[in-house]
Amino acid sequence: MAVAITNTHTIGIIGGGRSGSAMLRFLLKTNVAKVVFVMDIEPNAPGMVEARNHNISVFTKLPDALKQPLPDYIFAVSSDSEMDELLKQTLKGTPTRIINQSTSRMIVELVEDNRTQIQLGVGEAVNAIKKELLTTLTASQGLTYRISNMMASMQMLALNASIEAAKVGHAGKGFAVVAENMTKSVESVRKLTQEIEDVNKTLTTISGEIESVLVLLK
Repeated sequence: MAVAITNTHTIGIIGGGRSGSAMLRFLLKTNVAKVVFVMDIEPNAPGMVEARNHNISVFTKLPDALKQPLPDYIFAVSSDSEMDELLKQTLKGTPTRIINQSTSRMIVELVEDNRTQIQLGVGEAVNAIKKELLTTLTASQGLTYRISNMMASMQMLALNASIEAAKVGHAGKGFAVVAENMTKSVESVRKLTQEIEDVNKTLTTISGEIESVLVLLK
């Protein structure tokens, strides 16, 4: 079966502030766009720092950023009238398309709103799962506690039965059998309790992992 080939568009971002940084993060997650530069007059703007972290070229002067080869699109996320005019003049007659400031910021707002909605939806679902796990864990721990108390009572009864059997000798043979069977039952229940405790530990681990996911979603 033939595999569809998707063209990768080269992108330049003008503006490394909050909006430019949000645009960069969004484009870094796509397979159809490659950011080739970020330009901002402030070298330590968030978008500039993030671009350097991803080995993307950064510029503080527009003429330097617009040297050949030009990208397919330029998102003017943050610009002024002089920069707009310089963009138009420099790119006149080239195939590079300029996405103006208002359109770029609208895209950023839409992306941020979509991301927020997804985070809220996933967060609610994960919280519901965590609540169910904690409810199950609490019930399971309570069950383990009650079983442990029952085992303690059974062990005491088995001990008393053994003592009574020893007192009456051969006539207490029935007590000895009961005591032996009770001891075996206690051991079986002890193994079951251990298995339940192992499940509780797993539930606790999963709950911790879910908490980590919730932190990442914030």
